[in-house]
Amino acid sequence: MSRMRVWCCLLVAACSAPVPTKPLREPLPAKSPVQSPACADAAALDARANANQPCTIVGTYSLKQFSGKGKVDLGEWPIVTLADGTDVMLESLWQEAKAPDAATVAKFRGQTVTVTGIVHTSPPKESPENFFHMTLSPVLAIDLQ
Repeated sequence: MSRMRVWCCLLVAACSAPVPTKPLREPLPAKSPVQSPACADAAALDARANANQPCTIVGTYSLKQFSGKGKVDLGEWPIVTLADGTDVMLESLWQEAKAPDAATVAKFRGQTVTVTGIVHTSPPKESPENFFHMTLSPVLAIDLQ
């Protein structure tokens, strides 16, 4: 057999041998949902307010027009209205960077949502001290019900 033929045979044998593969890693576990007590009404929110611990609410997502001192227009901001009629602001009105984008508003507006976040008696801010409105900030999770 010629040397060329031997090399070709070795090359074909090498190329047709099974390629060793690494064993597949186990898939990473899914992130567990944030576990927190339910805050179903104003009294439950008050009890958890400013405790720096998560609380979960369920209600209808919408945008609400806010005004400040002297009826100054502060714009629309997302809220969740609980079954007892309590409105809870999502994130701080004073932090425009946390405003939801149009796609998020379109997805949740008018829908029943479950939201987990830290409860505050007023939006976290560096602005007027006389603006009180129950707020979840930061929002840790939001999902359609």
